[in-house]
Amino acid sequence: MPDSDHVSHILPNSMQSDVTAETVAPLYGRKDEDYFSNPRTELTELINGHDLRILEIGCGRGATGKKLLASGKARSVTGIEMLPEPASMARVAYEDVRVGDVEAMSFDWDAGNFDCFVFGDVLEHLLDPWRLLKRLRPFLAYGGIVVASIPNVKHWPVIANLVLHDDWRYAESGVLDITHLRFFTRKNAIRLFSESGYDVEVVRPYFNGRRYSIPSTVTLGAFAGFLAERWLIRARAAT
Repeated sequence: MPDSDHVSHILPNSMQSDVTAETVAPLYGRKDEDYFSNPRTELTELINGHDLRILEIGCGRGATGKKLLASGKARSVTGIEMLPEPASMARVAYEDVRVGDVEAMSFDWDAGNFDCFVFGDVLEHLLDPWRLLKRLRPFLAYGGIVVASIPNVKHWPVIANLVLHDDWRYAESGVLDITHLRFFTRKNAIRLFSESGYDVEVVRPYFNGRRYSIPSTVTLGAFAGFLAERWLIRARAAT
């Protein structure tokens, strides 16, 4: 998977043209309130700077950006959100919020305009996350970082359901969210960034409760690849 042109051919042309923000939006309308309002503390903890200019893709109602501003980690936050209603709420605190399909947008920022990109469970919703990461890279300042949360398709409940029940069942949220178009393991998530021009410096497992975190701790992380619900990543633009 060396470049985005190759990646785009994984999906048939009919699917690439049919899957748009307009066609997918009704599925997001079924999400509960927390989907757009949950501050992503696990991601803010990965950001190791202060007074940063932040671009958050998939900003929802702005809970994460507000937390970054309140903590002093962010000087300003710009957001991109597909749906108008949550975007209007994010505008209260954000410097700017753009509404629409991020993969179809044109970007007019100056080179190096941002110190940090935030992707809170967003990349798996895209047709071509490789291409978007490459397109955004020029707008990341020298020494800037990217933080992301990516669902782990190797999560034990997903694997168990496949092995024991021969079933791959989509849901309203979680690893098999019905709006997910891409699926990643730890290795695939790292490769997504490395193939898009970034060096990954931190990869952490995120566990959905103590029933997964405790077994991982007891086994010294040997089974984290099955127990983690998501992978938390911090990367920098490759030099």
